[in-house]
Amino acid sequence: MTENSWLGVFPELSSCVLEIQQYDIVTRANTPWRSIQPGNQPWPCRNNSCRRGGFRFTSFIQEMVDAGLKTKDGTVFCHGRERIGGSYRDCVRNVGVRCTVEYKGTIS
Repeated sequence: MTENSWLGVFPELSSCVLEIQQYDIVTRANTPWRSIQPGNQPWPCRNNSCRRGGFRFTSFIQEMVDAGLKTKDGTVFCHGRERIGGSYRDCVRNVGVRCTVEYKGTIS
């Protein structure tokens, strides 16, 4: 995946930096903010009980583009299901997200 993969999904953008922060249930603390590789594939969920999960950031960025925002902080929830006993429930994991974009044809 290349650094400009988000730009293929959002052709109106000239740059997109996406950072995430996850809560570590072992240390009971947030992980440091880290930039993630762009693209429209889900970011893996770290919950071992989660099935078909992950974090999708495309709609988060789409909301920014629709509103004309250059920066946005928020939370994205895992879209998977976790097994609890003999049944499944929505995965409860989430990540903090902060995103900065630049639009084509604008002066920084």
